[in-house]
Amino acid sequence: MRERRDLVFSDTYDGRLEAFGLLAAAAEPRGGDAQALRQAAGTLDGASARFGDPKVAVAFAAFADLVRISAMLVDWRHGVLEAESDPDRFKRSALARLALWRSEHEVRAEASDLAAVATNMDEGVTIAEVGPFCLALARLPLPIGIYGDAETQPAAGPLSMCKQDSDRDVLPSLNVAFLSFTVDGESADQIHFLTPYETHDLEIEVRVSRWPDGVAELHLSPATIEAAGSYDFPAFRLVRPAGDPPFVMRQRGRARIIAAQALRAMPFEFRYAPEFWPKESEQPMSVVGHRTLRIESVDLRNSPLTGYPAMDSRLLETRNSLRRTPAMPQHDLQSAMTLAVVLAGLAARAVQDDLFPVSPSEAEFQKHVRDDVSRPEYAVELATDPKGRSALSAVRDRDRSR
Repeated sequence: MRERRDLVFSDTYDGRLEAFGLLAAAAEPRGGDAQALRQAAGTLDGASARFGDPKVAVAFAAFADLVRISAMLVDWRHGVLEAESDPDRFKRSALARLALWRSEHEVRAEASDLAAVATNMDEGVTIAEVGPFCLALARLPLPIGIYGDAETQPAAGPLSMCKQDSDRDVLPSLNVAFLSFTVDGESADQIHFLTPYETHDLEIEVRVSRWPDGVAELHLSPATIEAAGSYDFPAFRLVRPAGDPPFVMRQRGRARIIAAQALRAMPFEFRYAPEFWPKESEQPMSVVGHRTLRIESVDLRNSPLTGYPAMDSRLLETRNSLRRTPAMPQHDLQSAMTLAVVLAGLAARAVQDDLFPVSPSEAEFQKHVRDDVSRPEYAVELATDPKGRSALSAVRDRDRSR
């Protein structure tokens, strides 16, 4: 086969190198950036949907899923080391996702090396095994991606004619690629915010390489570890469109989050799984692309952070930005957000109620801050040094001395 240079999908190199670096960092006993690993997995998902070779696409999709699982394991290890509340929830999530991964990819030859790395990941796994798992995953080679159709030079002779006759009897690969999710008209590539208790539009776009004989519909159903009563997401039923393959299909449904999240909670995650109907039809298929939805749903209307909607929205943006900071400890993030909520509320009231018609002295301003921070729900965040200065004054003096 003679390949054109422009068919090599070099855009995947950066994503693969990024994933390697993040996994190598996670191999350290206290290292790893779980949020960045999830973003890298999303990038690899998007790349897998663009490959022309289904085997390469499946390898990248399977690898992306394991990167996402490694993020949960990194969260688990950090939670155990920092004595956080119920860190095992991350382990349970990782193992549940791994069971789903095995059901989809373990029997596929193109994912055999990946399956070997995950062999010993079970209920008995310890935090000491998280680092070696991430390192082994980082060291696995991935195939070079090709998109589009490669040019082939026709061969001649009896042997080639026999091979061509044999190839006619083999059905082309059955590939379902998740191209995009759209929520209320906006792309949902990473994390999307849905107002709880309200109905939202959810549109899905998929590409099917061919339509098997005897198949009436393609069903796309959400799978998640979230509590059954906390969400209402649509299942899509797609019928074969007119024309020749590949088929690109879109469908819109209604999605609703029924249980709001706490400010410190991780986003909801939903994963769509395809299945041809009736089930007796040709199975399985290659499934690639971005099919994991991460949904944020904090109820700012009934449980406001500061009482000012615009300020609350900015606080959520700040929190999400801090989550993306490499090696941001969860405890530090919680402490930072506790102070941020207090200071943001004071700033909003200062503007709304004109608290400072005249510029206050530093002592007067710190008194306002101390009054807010020392409320019972925030009292543990207020610290003083032996001279009785507030934490804010101590930080200021330290910075001036540098």
